[in-house]
Amino acid sequence: MSPLSVMEVLHAHGVVRRHIGSAMQVAGQDRKGDWLVVALIEDSDDVYTVASARYLDDEEIEAIARIKGD
Repeated sequence: MSPLSVMEVLHAHGVVRRHIGSAMQVAGQDRKGDWLVVALIEDSDDVYTVASARYLDDEEIEAIARIKGD
């Protein structure tokens, strides 16, 4: 997975974000249409560090589609 794919997801529209305390998860598609989830840790107010990123499997993609109402 390229760092560019991670940046595309973080700045994309139509993503699903989950913020829990100082952790945030963002799930979305890169420009190729691949689904990724990116985990971030908040260092200070609105300043985040990417902790991990991975591709979603088919079941996770279906769950995201349900959350989005697709």
